[in-house]
Amino acid sequence: MSNESGRPEIYVGHYPDLARKVLLSTKGGTNPVWSHDGRELFYREGDALIAAQIDRAGSEVHSPAARRLFAGSFSGAGRDGTFDVAPDGQRFVMIKSDEASTLRQLTVVHGWFDELRRLAPPK
Repeated sequence: MSNESGRPEIYVGHYPDLARKVLLSTKGGTNPVWSHDGRELFYREGDALIAAQIDRAGSEVHSPAARRLFAGSFSGAGRDGTFDVAPDGQRFVMIKSDEASTLRQLTVVHGWFDELRRLAPPK
């Protein structure tokens, strides 16, 4: 992942010669995760999960058009680890965001222990 274009994008290339890297993402991309067999790279594009097949023929890296797998509101936007891929590359572990459980108010009570003793004195 690099933001050299002015926004985060996903690139792939041969190490250490990264001069011939290939841009995979087209609308920005974050959180790249390799499949266990190294033939696909998954990444986030906004709220979507994208899969890009990687063809490493000789010294070149090629990738046909990436495909959108699904989209949804999942925790861990930005550079946080947001998901992982099962060994078979067919399932993903993600934490679904629940807007209803978002903390909207925090109440801090000072001196609650003194109030407890006043209301329920020890015997």
